[in-house]
Amino acid sequence: MIFRLCNVGDAEKIMRFYQENAEHFRRWEPKRSEGYHTLAQWRARLAQREKDHHHDKVRHFLALSDDDTIVTAACNLTNICLFPVMSCQMGYGVGKAAEGT
Repeated sequence: MIFRLCNVGDAEKIMRFYQENAEHFRRWEPKRSEGYHTLAQWRARLAQREKDHHHDKVRHFLALSDDDTIVTAACNLTNICLFPVMSCQMGYGVGKAAEGT
């Protein structure tokens, strides 16, 4: 398993991850517009996330298969605060096929 920051090149893999797990995530995910998980939308979001990483306020990670082709989980650290106390909020999603592995 590979665990790393996401980047624009991951757009297709992430899109596929959320599309394949839509039913699995339904009870936790907010209702999304029809075009939310399109390739164009993911490319735009990932480009913004890459910029956000440089401001030390967020980190968006992916867990991927050993060959770096399939997203098995996603983890987002947001509202990162380094002073006066270290804290953040964490959100994550584990794909149905990867649960329990």
